[in-house]
This record gives sequence, C-alpha cells and structure tokens, in this order.
Amino acid sequence: MKAKLYIDSEDSTIKIEGGPSDVLYFLVCAIAQILKSYFPHDLERQMAWLSALLYNVICELKKEDDDED
Repeated sequence: MKAKLYIDSEDSTIKIEGGPSDVLYFLVCAIAQILKSYFPHDLERQMAWLSALLYNVICELKKEDDDED
C-alpha cells in the first residue's frame, strides 16, 4: 500500500495521498480502529457511528461536485 496520511490538528485538516483503492482501504482501517477503541464491545454503536460518518462524507463529496458545476 502506498497511501500516505497527513494530519494537521491546528487547521483541523486531514489529507491522504495515493491511489483510490489504497486511500479507501486506509480510511476504512482507520475508521474501524477508532470505532473499536471508542466502543470496544458495542457493535451496534460502531455501526451507527459508521453510518453517520459515511453520510457526512457523501454530503461533502456532493457539495464539492455541486461547487465544481
């Protein structure tokens, strides 16, 4: 995998570089680890948070597409 992650906590930004499949794999692994650490024995809560995160990502991508038009 050749994806790279850059986090700037002062600007509250995250940047990932790499091929689309590497980037998606990297994001999925990172989200899974974060949710497991917050809710280690509560799969339903992990799934609820995952749904909310994915919804927000899709909204942001749609907003970017609308801005480009």
